Amino acid sequence: MGLVFSQALLLALTRKGTSREEAYQMVQNAAMQVWETGEAFQSIVMSSEAFRKHLTDDEIAICFDTKAHMRHVNFIFERVGLID
Repeated sequence: MGLVFSQALLLALTRKGTSREEAYQMVQNAAMQVWETGEAFQSIVMSSEAFRKHLTDDEIAICFDTKAHMRHVNFIFERVGLID
């Protein structure tokens, strides 16, 4: 599904000058489409003129990059004593 990436997408839109309200509505509409169709969130976003008006293919891809979400995992695990 990919809905976990909605916050990154929302932030990318606002950084490009979209109002928070408009960005939120765009992301919410796409998320609802995921629930209704079962289609992947990234596919819906990539095929949406509303998103593509504000973001390039690369900017959208960055929003869906798991590396950005996992970059502090080792630090967190070290802090809680799970790894040395």
